[in-house]
Amino acid sequence: MGGLVMMKLLRPDLFAKAKQGTMTLPEAKDFLHLKENGSSRKEMGWEEQWWTYCLASPLSAEFHDFAGSMAFRYGFNREEIIPYTANEVIDRLAPSIG
Repeated sequence: MGGLVMMKLLRPDLFAKAKQGTMTLPEAKDFLHLKENGSSRKEMGWEEQWWTYCLASPLSAEFHDFAGSMAFRYGFNREEIIPYTANEVIDRLAPSIG
């Protein structure tokens, strides 16, 4: 979620693409300063694995068990995770008063 919050503040154009479900993995990796495509899952950190799982098209076979192994049980397609999080979580965050 931190990446989406930063995106909303620093790159509203890219956040809009995240909300619409049109952001690509290379766009996300560029913004987040993650490695270029071609890295194996073993070489990726958790964050890069998560973004790759959500946005890769097509998803390589080494990621097919990612949802279960990382306890992701969203109840919808992996391609819907980023738009759902951007629209239903990040856009609903409000500053704390107090």
